[in-house]
Amino acid sequence: MRILQVIHGYPPYYMAGSEVYTYNLARELAKSNEVFVFHRIEDKSLPLYQITDTVSDGVNIRYINNYESESSAFYDKYLNPRIDDEFRDYVKLVNPDVVHIGHLSHLSTQIPNLRDEF
Repeated sequence: MRILQVIHGYPPYYMAGSEVYTYNLARELAKSNEVFVFHRIEDKSLPLYQITDTVSDGVNIRYINNYESESSAFYDKYLNPRIDDEFRDYVKLVNPDVVHIGHLSHLSTQIPNLRDEF
């Protein structure tokens, strides 16, 4: 099974409750499934919306750089068409059987609504 997990942060960048839960769940699921994680980082030394792909402990990880810039509005923390577009592209690439959404802060609350497009 191809499983895509969506979370606002992921170790080693973030080590709080939902991030650690997703990390442990992804590693366990990867023992018998193809697992993908889509999350964001906040690094002002990198270009805004830069995409990076990596693999760790058998988990395929994609992160997008999303930080507050001078032109950011409050709603960019929860409603971001650029994140929607990048997520849409990733889903088309991964073609998951299941998408598990853990937390959408600093991503986009529209991500669940995109399900009808796949």
